[in-house]
Amino acid sequence: MGNGKFLASLVILAVVAFFMVQLEEFTSISFNSLNQTPNDLSMEESKTSSTQEGKEQNKNAQIIEKTQTSSEQHLSKSHANLYEAIMDAFSQQKSQINVSLFTLDSNEVFQVREEVLQDFPEIFYFDHEGSYFWTDGKLEFQYKFSPKEISQMTVKLEEKVEVALQTAILPGMSSLEKVMALHDYVVLTTAYDYDNFVNNTVPHLSYTAYGALVNGIAVCDGYTKAMNLLLRQVGIESKYVVGEAGGNAHSWNLVKLDNEWYHMDATWNDPVPDRPGQVGYKYFLLSDRQLEMTHTWEKSAYPRATSERFAHFTKMEHGVKDGNILFFTDDNSLFRTHIDGTGLQKLVDVRAYDIAIGNQWIYFSNYSHGGYLFKVKRDGSSLTGLNSTYSKDLALTDGVLYYTDQSTQDRIGLQVND
Repeated sequence: MGNGKFLASLVILAVVAFFMVQLEEFTSISFNSLNQTPNDLSMEESKTSSTQEGKEQNKNAQIIEKTQTSSEQHLSKSHANLYEAIMDAFSQQKSQINVSLFTLDSNEVFQVREEVLQDFPEIFYFDHEGSYFWTDGKLEFQYKFSPKEISQMTVKLEEKVEVALQTAILPGMSSLEKVMALHDYVVLTTAYDYDNFVNNTVPHLSYTAYGALVNGIAVCDGYTKAMNLLLRQVGIESKYVVGEAGGNAHSWNLVKLDNEWYHMDATWNDPVPDRPGQVGYKYFLLSDRQLEMTHTWEKSAYPRATSERFAHFTKMEHGVKDGNILFFTDDNSLFRTHIDGTGLQKLVDVRAYDIAIGNQWIYFSNYSHGGYLFKVKRDGSSLTGLNSTYSKDLALTDGVLYYTDQSTQDRIGLQVND
């Protein structure tokens, strides 16, 4: 896709967003003063738990009440016009616009600007610092890169989006399969920027979809925005959620499947340090009740996630997907199930980690037996030990099972012809 096509798509999406936003109630977030630079909500270490906008875009149910007053209708229209004006400014990389025709309320201006940034992860180049709002209605825009650099980087991002879609999405996939495929793609191709995070030196791009999809390194915002961007391309509604987890500011996605909302935290499903080929599912498609055990967020600002249809994912301490079948351990036993949770079957009572799947056998590090290398048939029969050393990082390639001997750190290949 060319840059012109990208800008055109932004304008089309902005028009769609214009009509969607007209159905939303105005919710403000507070800043300390009129000309204060807004908190950079994409900065993971500086985010707060301030209430975020509750801009639910439910296409089926969120119709403005017939009893709404004319002033409320005017407010919704003004909010929508402001959204479109800011979207247009971003798409054309304007340095400033005047929004006095829509509002002089800095809270509303900053809120709508964040709505646009969250709805369009393609806008990776905005710089909150120095982007002020003035009492006369002037809203300024600063950018991290030059127009030429933005154009070149946009092309790279578009190319990576196309690669992701062509790699992950197959004809005839269900919505669940699409969400899972894109989730796996992002986790497998992105490494968490851990060293920079702990040293408080995270670069701007690690907070963006560009960082995740082009550079292959990101913090939580990069994962979340990359998922939003990819899911939008396949017609699946997804929201950016901000809150806290593990004692830090954090972001993740709310994904809509079959008219139900689910939480998805791709960041927490990616092992740290990075382990190539490893994908977690413990934080995939959770309810509010399930996620609130480890995460906190302003629940009133987002759609409720009440369905626990995919509760089987929360049991997965480690798992591997083979087609639409998952083999996983709950740290007690080895199971298999379809990705939708049907056909759940316990195979054998072992703590199976570092799982590798063959045509006939399942290979794993048996944590019930010193981490030794074991195999069991796909139906759970014929449990067999293969060595007597702690083995990890299993990979099956062309009939050879590779593993790392933990005691020597040697990489060993075992011919299995499976």
